Amino acid sequence: MKSDSNLRYRVLSVLHSFCKGTTSQPVIAYKVAQVVNIMPAEQFIKIVMELNDDLLVILNNQGALWMTPLGIEEVENRRNQQNTTSGITQNTTNIHGSNYGGIQQGGQNNTQNITVTNNPEFDKAIAGILEVIKSASINNEDKEELLADVKAINNLALKEPSPNLIERAKSRINLLEASFKAVDLAIKVAPYMPQIYAFFENLSQRM
Repeated sequence: MKSDSNLRYRVLSVLHSFCKGTTSQPVIAYKVAQVVNIMPAEQFIKIVMELNDDLLVILNNQGALWMTPLGIEEVENRRNQQNTTSGITQNTTNIHGSNYGGIQQGGQNNTQNITVTNNPEFDKAIAGILEVIKSASINNEDKEELLADVKAINNLALKEPSPNLIERAKSRINLLEASFKAVDLAIKVAPYMPQIYAFFENLSQRM
């Protein structure tokens, strides 16, 4: 039996972010595993082998991974489907001048506005997470806490990068994922989290 499709997609999506959507940039598998960070090593290896068998990735003997054209197509088709069905451009929260979805916090007339970076993948991920929170059937206290956590991660993304900032961001993202699991939203936000991790991972590599 193959692994859960959402977990397979998460691994593939993280690799896609590292490879910048190309077939020419290899990535060491353990780096992908560090960013995914939600499964035992044995499960990650199983998923990578499945993706390799399905010709979505290429794994060599040194533990390096490449995207294949089929793998790139798989990720981009799924992202297009998510953008089409999520309705993230139909509401009123202003994110860098674009409408990515209104989030009500603390009452019907209180809209949470979040400014994000100019990184398109990160922007879309933040917008998608905001939309998940907006539409979630959870109590107001949990919703406000999640919004605060997303805003804190967003604020870190706007600051000058440093090793300390990267570590703080990763810790906050891990806490955010734990909070999503606690309110049964982990599966809904799973498509967006790899881009959040990848944004800060790329910052750390450029320092």
